[in-house]
Amino acid sequence: MSEEKELKKEKIEEEKTVKIEDLLEEDETIKEERIMTINLRNAKKAPLYKRSKKAIKLLKELVKRFTKQKEVWVSQEVNEKIWKRGIKKPPSKIKVKVIITNKERALVFSA
Repeated sequence: MSEEKELKKEKIEEEKTVKIEDLLEEDETIKEERIMTINLRNAKKAPLYKRSKKAIKLLKELVKRFTKQKEVWVSQEVNEKIWKRGIKKPPSKIKVKVIITNKERALVFSA
Protein backbone atom coordinates (compact mmCIF):
# COMPACT_ATOMS: atom_id res chain seq x y z
CA MET A 1 0.00 0.00 0.00
CA SER A 2 2.72 2.49 0.91
CA GLU A 3 4.46 1.96 -2.44
CA GLU A 4 1.26 2.84 -4.28
CA LYS A 5 0.86 6.01 -2.21
CA GLU A 6 4.46 7.04 -2.94
CA LEU A 7 3.94 6.51 -6.67
CA LYS A 8 0.78 8.65 -6.57
CA LYS A 9 2.63 11.41 -4.70
CA GLU A 10 5.45 11.36 -7.27
CA LYS A 11 2.94 11.58 -10.12
CA ILE A 12 1.22 14.56 -8.51
CA GLU A 13 4.56 16.33 -7.94
CA GLU A 14 5.56 15.75 -11.58
CA GLU A 15 2.27 17.25 -12.75
CA LYS A 16 2.77 20.32 -10.53
CA THR A 17 6.20 21.20 -11.93
CA VAL A 18 5.93 23.67 -14.77
CA LYS A 19 8.56 23.87 -17.45
CA ILE A 20 10.00 27.33 -17.95
CA GLU A 21 9.79 26.97 -21.73
CA ASP A 22 6.02 26.51 -21.47
CA LEU A 23 5.63 29.94 -19.86
CA LEU A 24 7.69 31.77 -22.46
CA GLU A 25 6.00 33.13 -25.54
CA GLU A 26 7.19 32.15 -29.03
CA ASP A 27 9.57 35.07 -29.61
CA GLU A 28 10.63 35.38 -25.96
CA THR A 29 14.05 34.31 -24.66
CA ILE A 30 15.75 34.09 -21.28
CA LYS A 31 18.07 37.01 -20.69
CA GLU A 32 19.29 36.35 -17.14
CA GLU A 33 18.76 34.08 -14.14
CA ARG A 34 19.24 35.02 -10.49
CA ILE A 35 18.75 33.28 -7.18
CA MET A 36 17.51 35.68 -4.53
CA THR A 37 16.46 35.49 -0.90
CA ILE A 38 13.48 37.79 -0.46
CA ASN A 39 12.73 39.17 2.99
CA LEU A 40 8.98 39.08 3.67
CA ARG A 41 9.06 40.27 7.29
CA ASN A 42 7.13 43.44 6.49
CA ALA A 43 4.09 41.27 5.76
CA LYS A 44 3.83 40.76 9.54
CA LYS A 45 2.86 44.44 9.86
CA ALA A 46 -0.42 43.69 8.07
CA PRO A 47 -3.50 42.51 10.00
CA LEU A 48 -3.62 38.76 10.77
CA TYR A 49 -6.08 37.87 8.03
CA LYS A 50 -4.20 39.70 5.27
CA ARG A 51 -0.62 38.59 5.86
CA SER A 52 -0.11 35.98 3.12
CA LYS A 53 -1.84 38.22 0.60
CA LYS A 54 0.47 41.05 1.66
CA ALA A 55 3.49 38.72 1.36
CA ILE A 56 2.64 37.96 -2.29
CA LYS A 57 2.29 41.67 -3.07
CA LEU A 58 5.57 42.35 -1.26
CA LEU A 59 7.34 39.60 -3.21
CA LYS A 60 6.17 41.01 -6.54
CA GLU A 61 7.08 44.55 -5.52
CA LEU A 62 10.61 43.62 -4.39
CA VAL A 63 11.33 41.49 -7.47
CA LYS A 64 10.11 44.34 -9.66
CA ARG A 65 12.40 46.77 -7.85
CA PHE A 66 15.50 44.54 -7.92
CA THR A 67 15.16 43.42 -11.54
CA LYS A 68 13.76 46.68 -12.99
CA GLN A 69 11.10 44.80 -14.95
CA LYS A 70 7.56 45.98 -15.64
CA GLU A 71 5.80 42.63 -15.14
CA VAL A 72 6.30 39.88 -12.53
CA TRP A 73 4.82 36.39 -12.73
CA VAL A 74 4.88 34.21 -9.61
CA SER A 75 4.77 30.44 -10.11
CA GLN A 76 2.15 28.32 -8.43
CA GLU A 77 4.84 26.53 -6.42
CA VAL A 78 6.05 29.78 -4.79
CA ASN A 79 2.46 30.82 -4.14
CA GLU A 80 1.75 27.51 -2.41
CA LYS A 81 4.93 27.86 -0.34
CA ILE A 82 3.78 31.23 1.00
CA TRP A 83 0.22 30.03 1.67
CA LYS A 84 1.32 26.65 3.11
CA ARG A 85 0.82 27.67 6.76
CA GLY A 86 -2.32 29.65 6.05
CA ILE A 87 -3.20 33.30 5.78
CA LYS A 88 -1.92 34.23 9.26
CA LYS A 89 1.65 32.87 9.15
CA PRO A 90 3.56 33.44 5.90
CA PRO A 91 7.31 32.72 5.96
CA SER A 92 9.59 35.60 6.91
CA LYS A 93 12.06 34.78 4.10
CA ILE A 94 11.81 32.84 0.87
CA LYS A 95 14.51 31.76 -1.57
CA VAL A 96 13.48 32.12 -5.21
CA LYS A 97 14.92 31.80 -8.69
CA VAL A 98 14.13 34.82 -10.85
CA ILE A 99 14.30 34.52 -14.63
CA ILE A 100 14.42 37.73 -16.62
CA THR A 101 13.19 37.62 -20.21
CA ASN A 102 13.77 39.98 -23.12
CA LYS A 103 10.13 41.20 -22.98
CA GLU A 104 10.55 43.04 -19.65
CA ARG A 105 9.05 40.17 -17.67
CA ALA A 106 10.38 38.46 -14.52
CA LEU A 107 9.32 34.89 -13.77
CA VAL A 108 9.63 33.80 -10.11
CA PHE A 109 10.21 30.11 -9.30
CA SER A 110 11.17 28.23 -6.15
CA ALA A 111 14.95 27.84 -5.76
